[in-house]
Amino acid sequence: VRTIMSALESMFDNVRGIPPELVKIANVDNIFLVDEIEDDRLIGRDVTGYYDYTQRMIVLDAGKSYGSEALIHELAHAIDHVLCGETDYLVDEEFSKYNTVSYLGKDFETLDNSFTEITPTRVFSTKYGSTSVLEDRASMIEDLLVRRGVVQPGDPDWGSPYHRKQVILIRRLTEI
Repeated sequence: VRTIMSALESMFDNVRGIPPELVKIANVDNIFLVDEIEDDRLIGRDVTGYYDYTQRMIVLDAGKSYGSEALIHELAHAIDHVLCGETDYLVDEEFSKYNTVSYLGKDFETLDNSFTEITPTRVFSTKYGSTSVLEDRASMIEDLLVRRGVVQPGDPDWGSPYHRKQVILIRRLTEI
């Protein structure tokens, strides 16, 4: 019980900063805390949570220490699903055409740090974002909402592939 209460407190601390309108549009019916999540089908390793768009639910591992980050990341997947719809959720050429490197799948840890550094050549928010277009968009939404914010004129990554993809996400958010 203590683990679950601790996980809940941690999770909801960071979510408080997300605009309620975005939480509403995520269209998530349920959030489940479970004892353990099996390894992920796509990347072949343990995960702290996942978003199931067919069931409109988020499942989180209560025993892992990344509770609030996992909740925000999975909420970003839910928001992303609303932004892209069924047809463009898995493939998004408008977004991914700015990548200067291919998505790496389970080999994402091998990505050179230069692709995530805040420079004019930045492509991804995080190494994990280089896994797939889904993780790229979710990591960038997470970055936009709670970590980095909007890239501004004069920022080192202004005009970078990362910035161009962020502009697409912001446009989609404002069109909802």
